[in-house]
Amino acid sequence: MKLNKLSLFISAVFAVTTLSACDFYDKPGSGGEEPVDPPEPPVGELEPDAVFSGDIADLRSFIDNTTDVNEDGSLVIMLDNTVSFADMGTLVLDNELPVILIGGDADYDGQEGSEFGDAATITGGDTCIVISNDNMQLHNITFQDVVPTCKDSSVTTLINVGTSSSMGTEYDTVESKPAGVVLSQLTIDGENLASNGHDGDHTDWIMVRGEGTQIIHNLFANKPNEKGSIITVQGTSSSHKDVVISHNHFDKFAVGNTFSGTNDAFGIRLGTSSSSKTDYVTNTTISENLFTDVNASRRMIYVRTSGNTIEKNTFISSNGFVSLEAGVNNTADSNIMINDGAGDDSGKYEAGIRIISKGHTVTNNYVYNHSRSKTGNEVGAISVLDKEIDTLDKAPSTVANNTIVSAKQGFIFGKSGACTDDSVVHLNDNLVANGVDGVTSSDKGVRDDCLISTESTWSGNVFAVTDLTSNGNYDEVAGERDLLGNGEAELTESAEGSKLFLATAGGNVADKGASGLVILTEADVGPESAE
Repeated sequence: MKLNKLSLFISAVFAVTTLSACDFYDKPGSGGEEPVDPPEPPVGELEPDAVFSGDIADLRSFIDNTTDVNEDGSLVIMLDNTVSFADMGTLVLDNELPVILIGGDADYDGQEGSEFGDAATITGGDTCIVISNDNMQLHNITFQDVVPTCKDSSVTTLINVGTSSSMGTEYDTVESKPAGVVLSQLTIDGENLASNGHDGDHTDWIMVRGEGTQIIHNLFANKPNEKGSIITVQGTSSSHKDVVISHNHFDKFAVGNTFSGTNDAFGIRLGTSSSSKTDYVTNTTISENLFTDVNASRRMIYVRTSGNTIEKNTFISSNGFVSLEAGVNNTADSNIMINDGAGDDSGKYEAGIRIISKGHTVTNNYVYNHSRSKTGNEVGAISVLDKEIDTLDKAPSTVANNTIVSAKQGFIFGKSGACTDDSVVHLNDNLVANGVDGVTSSDKGVRDDCLISTESTWSGNVFAVTDLTSNGNYDEVAGERDLLGNGEAELTESAEGSKLFLATAGGNVADKGASGLVILTEADVGPESAE
């Protein structure tokens, strides 16, 4: 059951001051104070102004004829969860008053402690939701096998937060960059949807423009094997920023992907340009999400803007890199990646981290059993590639306190055939430990087809492997690159069968690599976790 305690699950993410029911996000310069943190949705009595139980295609007309009965500065509308909604068509939310759509029981009264009830479900049919004004919210709604039909330039979407100039005529709206939009406790499930394939346009479930959008406590399941993303945050304007993607469950994306002939199946994409505007600081936070059986072609989280943070996420049996490429000063911290170690093409790009050195920070991450039977020149648990895909200058990056366990190729420096040997990387207190959990292979700690810059530094790194490097460019150096030997690192599994092996306290690699990590489970994410 869904409780009227929106403040509880939002404060768990942001820990900021509670807003009253009539306080909404004010853009800087619009009369309100600039917020220190991303906005919260209204809390307190979310008393519905109306209950909708008609034909879902008539919802917009119903909203237009609803008044703010409760005089709280918003239109709170309950979608009756006993109605079988279908064929939604296009809904444009551009009302002057913020519209809050909540699925639930028709007799929900909005009083503190009362329950929304089960989600309202919209099943099948063409569906397009365009949000072009501030502080709109969608809560506790399931979209089951709906067909995305919004057209945003050459991209087809299901939910468009903000609009491009190309959308104006069809959706009766000008270009918009809304603030304070909240998408929470939604389920988008495409179990029976047909794939749009990899040859045509992108199909994104959610496209975001504007600032302060929160995408939290949702379930995204069974997106077909097709070109596109589950979520794309645009980077074409400096006004697209401060998006929070947190406590979501991404499950079963592109199952059956053969990973050949396409690079365009992404889990989350930040920015869409590889040659311009990548210096825009979008300040997106992707935190505490669970990815299970998500099969991106190469890039599960593709970062093409600056100042973003990917932290405390758990990736289980998934494919694709957290890829910090275009843009500068991005962070990947405290992420857990537990792979199957598949040997066929489906395991070629198992979850790992890849950067082009542009001031990025890669710290306290854990990668297990990466690509056991693949030796591609970009298939490393943590890879530093040389090739530039934008015009921004390279800058020193930090790779520190990461743990890599039983990976086929721990670190990769450069990609053979594309070496520039100018990446400055400071490698500190990393732990690469092979021969763990029954894996007896003597794989090397570093594939060094290319060199990193001579300005790079090493300090306190430990390699429990047979051979340190593939090409002998980096010998063992005490205190910089210590070599223990295969299977010699003393590690402790956090819980039996968890596959999370960290340095044993007081052991021979104590204080090396990652620490304090917690594997997320389904109970920690998705719609039910908001209670």
